[in-house]
Amino acid sequence: MMKKLLVSLIFFLCWTKISAQDLVSTQKLNRTVVLEDFTGVRCGYCPEGHVIAADIKKNNPVGSVILINIHVGPFASPMDGYPDFTTPFGDGLRELAIVSSYPSATVNRHKFDPAVATTGLSRNAWTNAAAEMRKTASPVNVGVQSTFDPVTRLLTVNVEGYYTDDVKEKVNYVHVVLKESNIIAIQSDYTNGTQQNYSHDNMLRHLLTGLWGDTVNSPRKSTFVKKQYTYTVPESIVIENCDIAAFISQTKQEIYSGAEVKANGGKTIVLGTLSTQDNVVVSGTKEQEKGFTFTLTNTQKEKSTLNISLISQHPNDWKSQLGTESGNTTLKVDIEPGQDYSIPIKIIPGASAAVGHYAVKVTSDTYPEAFELRKDIYVIANADELLINHVDAQKFEEIYVTAIKKSGSDNAASTNADILAELMNNNALTSIKTIYYNVSWSFPAMSDNTALSLQSAIDEGVNLFIAGQDIAWDIGSTDTRAHGTQITKSFLRNYMNALYISDGDSTITEMSMNVEDAIFGDLGNSSIIDVHNKNLYPEVVRPLNGAYPIIQYEGNHEGKIGGIRSDNHAGKVVYLGIGLEQFANQELAESIVKRSREWFAGTVSVNEESTANSPILTPVPVMGAMTVTLPFDGTVYIFNTSGEKVAEFICNNTVTLSVESFSSGMYTMIALENEGTKTLHKTFPIIR
Repeated sequence: MMKKLLVSLIFFLCWTKISAQDLVSTQKLNRTVVLEDFTGVRCGYCPEGHVIAADIKKNNPVGSVILINIHVGPFASPMDGYPDFTTPFGDGLRELAIVSSYPSATVNRHKFDPAVATTGLSRNAWTNAAAEMRKTASPVNVGVQSTFDPVTRLLTVNVEGYYTDDVKEKVNYVHVVLKESNIIAIQSDYTNGTQQNYSHDNMLRHLLTGLWGDTVNSPRKSTFVKKQYTYTVPESIVIENCDIAAFISQTKQEIYSGAEVKANGGKTIVLGTLSTQDNVVVSGTKEQEKGFTFTLTNTQKEKSTLNISLISQHPNDWKSQLGTESGNTTLKVDIEPGQDYSIPIKIIPGASAAVGHYAVKVTSDTYPEAFELRKDIYVIANADELLINHVDAQKFEEIYVTAIKKSGSDNAASTNADILAELMNNNALTSIKTIYYNVSWSFPAMSDNTALSLQSAIDEGVNLFIAGQDIAWDIGSTDTRAHGTQITKSFLRNYMNALYISDGDSTITEMSMNVEDAIFGDLGNSSIIDVHNKNLYPEVVRPLNGAYPIIQYEGNHEGKIGGIRSDNHAGKVVYLGIGLEQFANQELAESIVKRSREWFAGTVSVNEESTANSPILTPVPVMGAMTVTLPFDGTVYIFNTSGEKVAEFICNNTVTLSVESFSSGMYTMIALENEGTKTLHKTFPIIR
C-alpha cells in the first residue's frame, strides 16, 4: 500500500567548484560521534543507556555528538499499555549491528574488535568508544540545512559534504535521519521503577534516504557533494521537537562524520578554521615558557565577531596566557571575510609535576549552536612518574594519588589514559620511570593504542603498575561481551604475563599477599569490598613467562591467584586483579604501591638467604606437574590445608612429580635432609 508521503531527491556533485560550498568546512576535522542506541519502552536497563549517551553528548563540544534512539526488538514490540515507537527501519539496523541484548549501541557503526562480528556495544563501553571516535580523523566533513513548510508539512533538507582526504571505497553513502524528542510516555526502569511520564528523546522517526542511504559515487580528496531531500511529515510528529541528523558512511558500516540541526530552520554554521604549525603535545620544565601560535581564519561571507577562550587545567603554580596581555584567558575579535587572526598562547609550568591540559575554543554569540572550533594542548613537566586514569575510573583517582604520595613520590603527574599514546608519540615521556594505570572496573579495559604505548614504554625500561577487576576477563576471555583484540591479548600474555582463568564473583571477599613471594610476602591481608554497586569480580589469573604470584584469595578460594609481578622485559610490571579502591585495608593498598616503587627502583630485591632456605618449586602455581629442587638430598612431604599428608617422595637434588590427582588449593611442602638436621618449608598453590 502506498504511503501518504513524498520523498524526492535532487543530487549533484562538484569536483572543482568549491566556492559553491556554504554549509560545510573544508578544514581537516576529526569525526563526529554518531551513537545509535537500540532501545525499547519495556527495556528496564535502557534508561541507564539513555543517561550514559546524554552524558557523552554533554561532556563533548557542541555539535560533536549525534544521538539516535532506535526502538526495536522484543522490548519495543507492541503490547497493551505500551506505545509502539518502532519504525520500518529498526529491524534492518539491528540486524546490521547484530544486536541481541538491550541496551546496545553502535558508535559510528565502527567495529572496535575485528575478530567480533557485531558492532553493537554494551552501555559500559560507549564512553570509551565515543572518545576514540572523537580522536579519529575524518576524510569528509558534513553540513546540513533544514526547512519546514507548516502548510504543506513539507520538510526540505540540504546536505553538503567535502572530502578532505581520499577514501578507499568507490561508493560512500549519505544518510538523513528525522528524529523527535520530548515524547512523554511510559518506560520500564529497573533502577527507579516504571516511569509513566518518561521523556523519550532522540527517537528515530524516519530515514529520508532509506535504510541504507543514498550513494556518493567515486569520492576522492576535494570532492564536494551537494544533495537535497524532501519528506512530508505526518501530523503525529511535532516538528518543533525534531532534529535532522545527516552523516556519510564508508559502506553500510563505518560512519565517517555527520552534523545535526533543528528540523525547522536549522543550519550548520562554519565559524572558520583554527590551525597551528606547532607541536601541541610537549614536555617542559619549571619556569620554561612554552609558546604556541594558532591562526583563526574567517571563512564566512560576512564580518564575524568571535569569542576566543583558553581553558586551562593545571596546578595553581602554573601560568597560562591567551594573547599578549598577562593573565588573559578570553578575547572577542572582529574578523573580516577571508582574513586571518593570530592567537598567541603562552604556558609556563611551575614547580608542581603535572600534565597541563589546555583547550583553545572559538564560539559565536550570533550562532551559539554552531560547531565550536577547538584545539587542545598538553604540556607535561617536572614528572618522573605518571598516573593514567581510565575515563570511567577517574572517581578513584585520588586513592592512587594518595598512595603514590605516601610511597615517597614527589614528582608524579596524572592524566587520562586516552592521552598516553599522544604523549608517547611526541616523545614527551622521556623523563618518566613508572606508569600507574587506574583501570578500576571499566570497559574496554584497554584500547589498542594504550596497549601499544605501554608495551613501548616497558620495552624502553619504564615500569608499570596496573590494577582493576575484570581486566583479564575483558581482554582474555571468550565472552561475547568482552573487548579483547589481538593487540590487547598479546599485551596481557606477554607484558602483563597473565593468563585469564576465570571471572571472580562476590564469594571472593578475602585476599592475602603470597607469603612465599620475596618482595610482597610480608605485607599482610585484606577483605575485598564491593564499590561497584553489587558488581564484585576479583580477577582469577595464572602467571606466565616466569612471572610470580603475589596475591592469593582465601576462604573457599585458596590457591586462586589475583595478582602478579614480572620482570621479563626492560621495565618491571605489577598487576593486581582488583583496584586499590577495593581494599578494605587501605594501609595494605598503600603498602603495595610503596613496595612496588621500591622493587621498581631496585631498593628492595629478592632475599637470597630466604630463598636458599626454601625448596625451589616450578612452575607456580602448579597445574599438572611440579619440579622440586633442594640444596641437599632428602625426603619431601606434602600436606593439604587439613594437615593430611597427600604425598611423600625421595628427592636427590631434583625431582618432578605429577599432581594430576590433587585438587585445587594451597599445600605445604616440608623437606628433610637425609642424615642431617636441615628442614625446609614452602607453601604453594595448585590450580586445576
